[in-house]
Amino acid sequence: MSAAKSPELRAREACRWIAGNLDAFDWLVGVILAEVDKGNPCFMRGDAFKLAREKKVRLSNVERLCRDNNLWAIFTRYAAMKYPRAAHTVHFKGAPIDEAPLARIWREEVDADTVFRASSWREALEMCNRGEAA
Repeated sequence: MSAAKSPELRAREACRWIAGNLDAFDWLVGVILAEVDKGNPCFMRGDAFKLAREKKVRLSNVERLCRDNNLWAIFTRYAAMKYPRAAHTVHFKGAPIDEAPLARIWREEVDADTVFRASSWREALEMCNRGEAA
C-alpha cells in the first residue's frame, strides 16, 4: 500500500498540471467569476462539468479539473486567492491541502510574478464578508 501524498506534493502536482493547461484553468476561473456575477450562491464541480459539456469545451482538460475532488479543492483555492470574489460562490471547508504553502508553490511551478489578492481561501472569504472582494 502506498503512502498518501503530502499536501505540498499534491499542490505541486496540481500546479504542474495548471502550468501545462493554463487555458483549462483560466476557463474554470472565468466560469466561477461569471457565476459570482450572476449571483449564484453555490457553484460545484458537477456544475462546471455540466457547463463544459453544454458549451462543448474540450473535455479532456476540463474533465480533470472537474472530476477529481482533490484537484478541484486545489484549483478553487488558487482561484479564490487570485480573485477573492470567487469565495462568494465556491464553498470551502478546511482540508489538509491548507497546510501547504500554496502561493510559494504556485510561484515556483506556474508563474513567479503572480499576484494573489488573498493569502488563502479563508482570507478571500473574510474579504467577501467585509465587502472588499472585487
